[in-house]
Amino acid sequence: MSISVECPACRALNAISNTVCSSCQIRIPPLNRKVWLRYKINGRSRKECLGIIPLKEAKEIEIQRLAEIPRILKSNDMTWSDVAVNYITKIEAEKRSRNYINDTKLYLERFKDYVRDKPVSLITATDVKAFKTFLRSTNLSEATCDRHLQAGKAAWNYSVEEFKNPFSKVKLFNPDNITERYLSDEQRFRLLDAASKIGRTFYEIMVVTMNTGFRKAEVLNLKRSQVDFNTGVVRIRQKRNLSHTTFLNDSCRSMLRAIPHNGTDYFWVSAKTKKPYRNDWRSAWEKAKALAGLPADFRWHDLRHDVGTLIYAATHDLQAVQRFLGHRQIKTTQRYAHTNPEYLREISEKLNVALDRCPEGVLKLRKKK
Repeated sequence: MSISVECPACRALNAISNTVCSSCQIRIPPLNRKVWLRYKINGRSRKECLGIIPLKEAKEIEIQRLAEIPRILKSNDMTWSDVAVNYITKIEAEKRSRNYINDTKLYLERFKDYVRDKPVSLITATDVKAFKTFLRSTNLSEATCDRHLQAGKAAWNYSVEEFKNPFSKVKLFNPDNITERYLSDEQRFRLLDAASKIGRTFYEIMVVTMNTGFRKAEVLNLKRSQVDFNTGVVRIRQKRNLSHTTFLNDSCRSMLRAIPHNGTDYFWVSAKTKKPYRNDWRSAWEKAKALAGLPADFRWHDLRHDVGTLIYAATHDLQAVQRFLGHRQIKTTQRYAHTNPEYLREISEKLNVALDRCPEGVLKLRKKK
């Protein structure tokens, strides 16, 4: 372990005894020097910037780091299995949804199978990049590959402090998730008609989704106590147990009011368990898409995107979309800022120049000689 000083000109690191930089031969001032601490652990070089501090204070930090090395060496024995268990325990304690926990377990387990439980001190960004390529080669979608990397990054940040996160150095396939998924008016009508033929509960849940933009879990867990039928105000719990307040339109409010009571506060419950419906609607959803003639890759969550698109088309106000859907960051809302082709057509008509009223000379083109 050694203390070094930074050259103010070329930023090369020099021994504290140097008065002249060994790289550029510029004089190093005796005061106001940026100090670095350099050392090795298990053959891996590490350096830490201590800032502009007195040499005495730098030596005190050096002594502290020497005392921490045994703990760091012990952490070298941590494997990816330990990291995964720690993170799963954390999200279970936070009472995340069962689907989220199961998916995270799967993502972390796949990475463990790939690196063969290598110690975290030996996992590098190269390993993560190779894992990313491997996932894509198994025909997983880019979004699913990204979720693997995001889960790994979160687990590393929670459990590993001594080493830099290799997941942070690997780019996601689609970090901004900018997609254009929305329905035409005809497609919406066809989809609602298909849902009505499949079943009443399925139809009701789809109507609420298409009128509010709620996520599937938010719709399934919707309670009567969350809805003020007089004002239309509805208060829901979003992801990470965050509260969100929005409004129901008259048609959606009337439909919910007409749903018979089932003995619970929920609008829809299982007949056997009297608990909120947990059906994932996969078969019913696929059937509805087929009847409505929608693309096979159109997801239930894309109905939320469609709502955001409708709001933006009506208001051209991203903040309105953000507040209605309950986004915490405007960056999330920006994916809805695309413009419907029909709206572009209307704009082009407004820009149309009345050529019949232009002077005759303006319309004539000069012939080339």
